[in-house]
Amino acid sequence: MMRHLSGVCTVLVMGMIGVVAFSVDVAAQDPDPTVGEAAIPVAEAAAIAQYWVLMAEGRYDEAALTVGQLLSRYPRNIAVLSLLIEVDIAHGGATAALTSYEAWLGTRTMEEPGVVRRVARAMLYEWSRQATNGGVQSEALQALVQDGEADAVAVASAIVQRGDEAGVRMGVRLADSQSVAVVADRIRTTRGLKLRDIQLLSESHSQDAVSVLIEVLADPQPENRTAAADALGKIGGAQAEGALRPVLSDPHGGVRTSAAAALFRLGNFSGANILNELAASDSPAIRRTAAMFMASQPDEAWKTLVRNLLQEPDPVIRLDAARLIAPHDPELARAVLEQLSADPNLAIREETELVVAEIGGATLADLRALLRLGQPLARVRAARRILEITR
Repeated sequence: MMRHLSGVCTVLVMGMIGVVAFSVDVAAQDPDPTVGEAAIPVAEAAAIAQYWVLMAEGRYDEAALTVGQLLSRYPRNIAVLSLLIEVDIAHGGATAALTSYEAWLGTRTMEEPGVVRRVARAMLYEWSRQATNGGVQSEALQALVQDGEADAVAVASAIVQRGDEAGVRMGVRLADSQSVAVVADRIRTTRGLKLRDIQLLSESHSQDAVSVLIEVLADPQPENRTAAADALGKIGGAQAEGALRPVLSDPHGGVRTSAAAALFRLGNFSGANILNELAASDSPAIRRTAAMFMASQPDEAWKTLVRNLLQEPDPVIRLDAARLIAPHDPELARAVLEQLSADPNLAIREETELVVAEIGGATLADLRALLRLGQPLARVRAARRILEITR
């Protein structure tokens, strides 16, 4: 019995020695290969940091001379691409940066939204600083203000504080209550047509403008009443809606139609019969007007109305119809807009650019094309749209 146990112990001891020996052999072998950590390699980070230091010190020329080499070493590093874009913006402007980005993008269809946004922002800064086109300059500055750019906010505030006409108009568009009050007083004391100031108040979207616009609904000139009703529909609110209902009985047909459209936009369909009569007109231009008035309720009947307008020979009607249908059928709108972009009439081509810059279905590629080739106002609106969709 003792011999048997002794033999068992010997076997167990030898087995344990074998296990230990096997473990030592395994430990002595090289470990399985693994990839490195996800963090950026130290050498790559150091190289990028070197050029960011040059940028921070304002040594743009030195950074520009060598950033291309850095990009060739790390062609897919977005930080390197961002550095290249910053160098280009500082060295050659937004268009140069756009050229570099598009060269980097090549045939790829996947955009880098943050980089496109940076180029668009730079373009808006450039247009906001030029002095040859006041309207474009103002729109560029407003786009930057709406995006929260501190420098732009400071400049816009200074313009508003000047109190001249440009400052008042800027202030109204930014819903500054004092500027709105200036225009409201001007409307109250001006005789004759007041369309420009009424339109300006509509752009404010401010409830501060509602009371004076309600007063204009009793103006002796129907053109002023029509414009005021339209403005109230754009600003909205219970007070505006309540004031518009009686206008459906105005003696002037244009005023009644404007009130019906304004109420329709606010979700009040008490004047819908007026708009439905327009939609049934034999005149394509009148049907187009009805479609524009009823765009806030895009049911199937409305979509059919708009699609039929896309078949009209008049390019202006087709353009407006494409603008209307774009949020609901972007491919159809794109096809029509591509045709109109080659229209022999320059005015149609330029207006088409503005529509592309504003419609919801425009891609970053569409907007990039406008940044490069569009008329000034189209470039600014495309840049503004890029900021909106990349926030």
